[in-house]
Amino acid sequence: MTINPKYRDNLLGVAAIIALFIGCGNAIEYFLVDKNYLQQDEGNVTKVIHETYGERILYARTEIELEKNKKTFSLKDKADDGGYIEVTEREVIKIYSQQWFQVLFNFQEPGKIYYVERGGERVYNNLSEWKRRAFYYMIVAGGCAIALTLMYFDQAKNISIANWYQKKFGKRKEQLNNS
Repeated sequence: MTINPKYRDNLLGVAAIIALFIGCGNAIEYFLVDKNYLQQDEGNVTKVIHETYGERILYARTEIELEKNKKTFSLKDKADDGGYIEVTEREVIKIYSQQWFQVLFNFQEPGKIYYVERGGERVYNNLSEWKRRAFYYMIVAGGCAIALTLMYFDQAKNISIANWYQKKFGKRKEQLNNS
């Protein structure tokens, strides 16, 4: 089965646009936003689950549910790198987690905890991981967007660096040889 070249070229263009969207979304997160861009949920803690697992490297998982919120907030990381958040039931805390649309361009699970405050004081801070992941996805998706765009122009529009070079400098060589 062969794919019609017209549809293949259109798919390259669509893939380039998607990669550009992902790269731009992560660039905005990396360069322009801070913790206030994240979703903020505040309330009494109704349920806390702390689990540890692993043999050589100890990992921890924390799940938190707030009183007026149907969502479960979670965190999974190495135990000594912040996978454990010290909160107890009936405490009033503020959780900063991903907004629903951020899942579209940074591929993290909804409800992932990045920052926690209790009484205005920081209990947990992992904003550096958020920024690190945004930088990584910005670089990877941006590189893919550039490569796919070049492939699209080469296949669909017959505009490539080699063709451009030939048109630009090939004519000059012909003029110099004819004179």
